[in-house]
Amino acid sequence: MQISGGRFEIKKMFQVRFAILLVTFFMVGCETIATSILKEPEVSVAGFRVISANLMNQRFGVKIKIDNPNSISMPINEIKYTFDVAGRELVSGSSDKPFRVPAKGNETFEVEVNMNILESASYLATILEGGSESLDYKLKGSIDVDLPLLGSIPIFTKGQIKLTH
Repeated sequence: MQISGGRFEIKKMFQVRFAILLVTFFMVGCETIATSILKEPEVSVAGFRVISANLMNQRFGVKIKIDNPNSISMPINEIKYTFDVAGRELVSGSSDKPFRVPAKGNETFEVEVNMNILESASYLATILEGGSESLDYKLKGSIDVDLPLLGSIPIFTKGQIKLTH
């Protein structure tokens, strides 16, 4: 009697392990399908604007554009970002509320950058002494997409800010 009970336990244990293996393969397959069907959004810097400026403080707006190449809308829970200009981190943070990027469309949001002249004087002097007509920037971070199996997508873009008109 004990032997047949042992066979039953072995058979049941085999079935449970087989079911776990199938679920694992299914999940990996779904992730592969999701990432091959859904394309990652493109992130770029869409513009800069001066919000306010005085002798001590300057506030700039950095517009970040997200293009969705997919035929379904993309719900974004959060965007984490770091914005570097001329090799120095100016601002880092995250978006404060979720939003949707429409299917085959785009969405733009603005990040505020505050600079204090006293704290940044040597940095600004170095930039101005360089005589460059543009500054290099880098935007890096991640986008938390609220779609099954897509999760967090890393972002990185770089370019130049023109200092002359």
